[in-house]
Amino acid sequence: MKTINILVLASGARHSAFAKKMIVSVEKYFCVDIRKKFIIFTDDPKSFMGFADSTIVKIDYLPKPLVTLMRFHYFLRVRDLIEDGDLVYYVDSDMEVVKNINIQEIQPEKENRYVVVRHPWAVSEKNQWILCQNKESTAYLENAKVYYQGCFYGAQKKYFYDLVEECNCNINKDLDNRLIAVWHDESHLNKYLHGKNVKTLDYSYAMPLVFDHELNRAKITHYNSQTR
Repeated sequence: MKTINILVLASGARHSAFAKKMIVSVEKYFCVDIRKKFIIFTDDPKSFMGFADSTIVKIDYLPKPLVTLMRFHYFLRVRDLIEDGDLVYYVDSDMEVVKNINIQEIQPEKENRYVVVRHPWAVSEKNQWILCQNKESTAYLENAKVYYQGCFYGAQKKYFYDLVEECNCNINKDLDNRLIAVWHDESHLNKYLHGKNVKTLDYSYAMPLVFDHELNRAKITHYNSQTR
């Protein structure tokens, strides 16, 4: 591993502002002894010109949920910019790293090729309500022991792009059939990971700010529940 590649989706003024703060926090706390390269997908390239070790990819502004569904399509555009053997992580723009995180914490393992974060509101088999229950969607899941957040996940390049290709293909099939999974890209992520061995991080790596009684143990905070 030579570099950690961080993929960032920053569409619209609010998420562009969030993304700048997130990038600074990653540089300060996230695997500080390893080189990081940011690949930033944005409709406002000029606002990210000042960041070192970054590649800026211009995208068109799209309304929700299309902008988040299109992420895998965007990721495919930059595959050749990432070296074989590198680690690749997607990090939501509205997250902030608040404590030191070392590579051992978030590195994939031989038997667990993907690193994902357990969802704080779906922590048991009783939480099937969060799954995509539309049987016509390619993201349909009847049951799952664990549900993962779509805000932070990663793998080595080969396995990351195995995920990206399948999710992108399935989203396109759904769109062709005028379908959108209940939780958009996150539903497709969970469908792909279902039955696979993964390295599951607890939600201190994506702590919602509304969990104010637990923020003292957060390593990464997430604005999502307060801002979307």
